[in-house]
Amino acid sequence: MKKKVFLAIVSLLLASMSLSACGTQQTPPNEQTDQTKQNEQLMQNESFEQTEEIEQTEQPGQIVLYNFEQFEPDFQLMRLQNEFGAVNVNLDMNYVKSGKTSAKLQPIGGYASKSDPYFYLQTFSTRFGYDHSDFTKIESFSAWIYNAQEDARTVDLGVIGEIVNTTTCTRFLCHCYELQSGWNHVTVQLDHSELDLLLDISNVRGIYFGFANAGTRFVEEAPVYYIDDVSLHTLKTPFEKREYQFEEGEIANFEWAYQADIMRYKNTKPTSMPEASVVQAAEEEMSAPKGERILKVVTRGDEVVDRWPGVCIPQPVMKASGFTKIPAEQRGEYVFRFDVYSTVPLKLWATMYAQSEAQKKIEFTPTVGEWTTVEIPFGEVDEDIFESPAEWMISWADYNDAEEKVFYLDNFRYERLS
Repeated sequence: MKKKVFLAIVSLLLASMSLSACGTQQTPPNEQTDQTKQNEQLMQNESFEQTEEIEQTEQPGQIVLYNFEQFEPDFQLMRLQNEFGAVNVNLDMNYVKSGKTSAKLQPIGGYASKSDPYFYLQTFSTRFGYDHSDFTKIESFSAWIYNAQEDARTVDLGVIGEIVNTTTCTRFLCHCYELQSGWNHVTVQLDHSELDLLLDISNVRGIYFGFANAGTRFVEEAPVYYIDDVSLHTLKTPFEKREYQFEEGEIANFEWAYQADIMRYKNTKPTSMPEASVVQAAEEEMSAPKGERILKVVTRGDEVVDRWPGVCIPQPVMKASGFTKIPAEQRGEYVFRFDVYSTVPLKLWATMYAQSEAQKKIEFTPTVGEWTTVEIPFGEVDEDIFESPAEWMISWADYNDAEEKVFYLDNFRYERLS
């Protein structure tokens, strides 16, 4: 395909208000880099309006999503997060994989917060007339990244499930790559079955690239990378999404075949990884609150107490269950409920999350040796959880003994108060 290349450079650090709104840490005026000064000069040059045509051919099954040959949309739609640092247009052909330009990255991250910087690239744009967000049709995505350091560095690659606002989005890590010095071709093969349980795979909002915190406030001290030719690669046969089935008011009762593997783990480490599995209640010598199957959770302790591990009902299940369709004026008439059975004394927490930072968290201690019903009134739940629900997590405190602790969960639901 043919693409237009703007000969002038545009400084994202100073000129892009949309990127600044996404948490970009800007270079102080008296500490501008030579690249930034060059960009300012070129913006004032008459050649800024000039364009020329470059021939570039996509391979069969390839969609070149961002090639960084144009300010709009390639640079304009980069979303920088966690005080990212600096992004500039690069003209040095030593760091261009194809065409005439690439993006120069100098990731920093939060100096006080120690947050790791990342940026994401949108898979859709109404303004620019493209939409590649349906990842049931995408097999993988790839990019060329140049590591300008002499030693190896790492980059996280993943997908964006939902963009809440300019500073908040939901990320799902797909792979962590080790970048050798020089050019690296990184490719992420998508695990569609896993992603289908984490987000709406037919509406993936972007792909992201994450870097380690640089431990500095200054762009001049940040590591340097270059990125070019970010591409999507299509499937010959689209992936078929799961079809969720529910009884009235059900969120998860573990009776359906698809529920055998829906639960996900959160805040876990290899040494404290729990095990969650759907079992027959009769095999555990008990009765289920409803039906015949229940979820068995086996926790494991760790020598270091620093996390709150848990098991989660994932966002696609929560969203499809139907509680979000209850009219706002009727929510005061409803309540969330679930049942828990513990074999040992154990304090647990139930947390309902929204795609934003909103959450509803309660603490409870189930009665040992019998089923306990736990409830959360709709009226105590933040509106964001109804508008854009995320996962529902049952968590426990890490503990430093090696003893396994067992509890059971069943019949997550919403009911009208009688």
